[in-house]
Amino acid sequence: MKILSFLVLLLFFQLSVYGNEEILIKKSDISWMKPVGDSYVAKLNQTMELGLNLDKEIAQQIENYITGARAKQLNPYNPEEVDVIAIFNSPSGKAKKGIGFYYQEFKEDLATDAFLLKKTDEPWRVRFAPNEVGTWTVQIEVKAKGFENPFMYSVKFKCETSEHKGRLVTHKTGTEEDRYLYYEASKERFIAVGMNISSGGFFTYKPSQNKRQMGGVEKLAAVNGNFVRFEIGAQGSLPDWNDVHNYTSKQDEMFGFDRLLATAEKNQIYAILFRHHVEIMGAAWDLPNWQNNPYRKQFQFEKISDYFTNPEAIKLQHMNLRYMYARWGYSPYWSFYGYSELEKFIDPIIEQEGISDEAAIQIFKKWLEGQIDYIRTNLDNQAMFANSYGTMKKTERKKGYDGILKASDVTAVHVYSSIKDGNFVNRANYVDDFWKSYKQPVILEEIGLNDDKLALYCCTGIDFHNQSWATTFTGSIGTGLDWWWDRGVMDFGYESSLAPLQKFIQPLSNKSLKFSPYRWADASGKSRLLETYALISDDQQEIYGWLHNASYYWRNDVNNPCVQSLLDSSNVIEKCIVGDNTEIGRNEPPGDYAQRHSDKYSSRGGFQQISGGMENNPSFILQDALKSGGKNRIWYKVEFFSTRSGENLKSIEGFDQVVRAGFGKKLKIVVPNLNDSNPDVAYKITMIGFGKKETEIRKPNKEMGVRWL
Repeated sequence: MKILSFLVLLLFFQLSVYGNEEILIKKSDISWMKPVGDSYVAKLNQTMELGLNLDKEIAQQIENYITGARAKQLNPYNPEEVDVIAIFNSPSGKAKKGIGFYYQEFKEDLATDAFLLKKTDEPWRVRFAPNEVGTWTVQIEVKAKGFENPFMYSVKFKCETSEHKGRLVTHKTGTEEDRYLYYEASKERFIAVGMNISSGGFFTYKPSQNKRQMGGVEKLAAVNGNFVRFEIGAQGSLPDWNDVHNYTSKQDEMFGFDRLLATAEKNQIYAILFRHHVEIMGAAWDLPNWQNNPYRKQFQFEKISDYFTNPEAIKLQHMNLRYMYARWGYSPYWSFYGYSELEKFIDPIIEQEGISDEAAIQIFKKWLEGQIDYIRTNLDNQAMFANSYGTMKKTERKKGYDGILKASDVTAVHVYSSIKDGNFVNRANYVDDFWKSYKQPVILEEIGLNDDKLALYCCTGIDFHNQSWATTFTGSIGTGLDWWWDRGVMDFGYESSLAPLQKFIQPLSNKSLKFSPYRWADASGKSRLLETYALISDDQQEIYGWLHNASYYWRNDVNNPCVQSLLDSSNVIEKCIVGDNTEIGRNEPPGDYAQRHSDKYSSRGGFQQISGGMENNPSFILQDALKSGGKNRIWYKVEFFSTRSGENLKSIEGFDQVVRAGFGKKLKIVVPNLNDSNPDVAYKITMIGFGKKETEIRKPNKEMGVRWL
């Protein structure tokens, strides 16, 4: 049998030649699927895909399983029955494991809003993203239950360079450098600019919903976004939701998810793929809830903790992970996997069994660590995990606590807020606290308005603008990720705030310097008029920051009729349709828009104009954030930039300035006019030299054309 198979294999091999490279292909059994065309040329850090035809008898038994025929069957989703393993050997001699998966092809029918099954000659696929330029060899081995000998396949392909930079990693240096993510190959810092585009629909995932979600990714790409968060949901692409053994009923939705991830890769947008807490909650949504959970039904679980501890259930959960990582986990653009709002996984166990927070956390942690070990060991995938809390457990707040967050690669938190202090206090404090506790990157994974204030998106994008700029300078991995992409943010184009932000912070990606966050305000809470957030380099030679007239937030937009209507009645004036044709802002329960959200300026006309010019405007201060110049003064150049365009605001005549820091380690900088034209600005501060006297530093920098203070 083995000799015969080998002779048949040789018979169908042929040579294709690219330059001086010989590419060995078995055309009858292996097809080149991606990039499109039978080229056997891949692109660096981008998807390549092979199609595979298995032995006819194996294929027939798989077809019997899929159709439910009363004949000998093989389950293509169970590796104990069919196991397809590919070993990719790089030009430098490194080996990487890939896993084959069973695949069905679909086409969309928008008339019926359904994915229709389409015949494919290659129902097995192997996906990979090569990370080295040159010629790769692939050895594929197929094992099937009931077949004594494995089937062997071999192919070569060339990888050419591309602009794609490869996977993201964390650093473990014990310094401020560890706050950020980095490109593994170039070591360049990655500053996240993005948002949640979590799901296409709450109850289904039809072609129209899939296209709308892909459209959201394209909109994010259009403003130079680079980071996103997708749900692998029960109502969508989660393979094992309907049947823990057979994923065929989810093939159409997984096909849609293929298209979504391909859209992200095309635009070089990295993603968190998360699982939603509703899977083990009560009747939270129509479809995804504990009563409909296939593991509860399959195993007749009475206790929710059984989902996390039953060995047979865990084995099937690992099988599901194997399929997901075979189909999507090869891609460098799948950066993180994780579980969202951990307290809602944990609290049902506590309530049902009467155990402590600590005991429930450890049940989940042991289960999670089993998944991490399985993915990294059995699947040869160094996946990073981002697990998040909505409401943090006090136990997890303890410094050095060995809990779920410590088992994660980053600390992810959710901080919704509609109050003035939402950024300066709530979100910034979360970043500070969790950086100090875990010394790993912090992701503000879900932010935005509270869900009872969504009607504000019908009126103004000021909150989205402010939170995007503020959170970028808190010391997190980048912008906080707003949740409400299809509840107003992208419906009204508020994502446009991200383009000038990306333009301004781009130089930070190329710096080898370490940056630490800094905050300053002229007053606390309701009296605050000025606030600044900054990132200061470890050598104090460069500072990047955002300066905000803090009276500019939604509550003080008193001349906006839409906001005023919400303040008066909790209803918007005009019909407001968002996302999937959902109306918001009408017939809502009375809110508290007018009361606790006000500040000192709400009754004084709302937005306060700072328009006194260089001679009369107040100053903002960077205090104790710089090294002392000793007897010499340290001189800094201050430049201001528009947060609407990213351009240098040279049009604000006279506000670019040179300032000095001496013994006090303090920079006092005159605020540019912050009014309706520019209620906030970005700024860059650069050290230009040392000198006791102004003349010592002015002479070599005489061409600056700025105000010397």
